Amino acid sequence: MEHWDPHRADPATYTVTAERQAYGWEPHIDGVGVTQTRSLTEAEDTAREYIDLALDAEDEDSFDVAIVARTGA
Repeated sequence: MEHWDPHRADPATYTVTAERQAYGWEPHIDGVGVTQTRSLTEAEDTAREYIDLALDAEDEDSFDVAIVARTGA
C-alpha cells in the first residue's frame, strides 16, 4: 500500500480487504481505516470515498484500489 502523493506520476494503490459480516461487508483499507457496505459491489466506491476524505486526496480517481474479498472459514 502506498499513500497518495500529489507529486507522483503513477497513482498509489490501496489494498482493501473486504470481510464478510452478518450485516454486509467490512472493507479494511490498508493503512487508512475501516468502513462498512451492504454489498461487495459497493466496496470499491465506498473505499474510494473513505480514502479521499481521510487523506484529502486530489479526487477519487487519483489512486487505484485493489479489492480482496474474504468470506471467512
